[in-house]
Amino acid sequence: MFNAFSQTSLYNPVTTGYGFGYSQQKQEIIKVNGREGANAYQMPPNSSVLLLDVNQPVVYLKQTDGGGYANITAYRIEPLQETSQTKTNELEMRIKRLEEIISEPNTFSAKSADAKSTDTD
Repeated sequence: MFNAFSQTSLYNPVTTGYGFGYSQQKQEIIKVNGREGANAYQMPPNSSVLLLDVNQPVVYLKQTDGGGYANITAYRIEPLQETSQTKTNELEMRIKRLEEIISEPNTFSAKSADAKSTDTD
């Protein structure tokens, strides 16, 4: 006899992602050859994708609307330079020295004021 409930059960390990039947979606970086390659990359309507250019440090954001018309925006990419601890220490030392100069009695302006008063006499 045909059991309709077992065919339309709400708990389906393959489609719901539970149990042993779950298959994980493959993830990859999509690489294209320049803007022409990004234009040629086929996509369904109402979707978006990032495309990495293999010839230059550019990533393309390609988006399609409900009619399937594509819009591509290019972004330049570059590796982030991590701030090294030595640069941070050097900057802290320089700031500390500037604070010391500011907090010291201003001997330079007093000397220049004395020099100006003797020049005008």
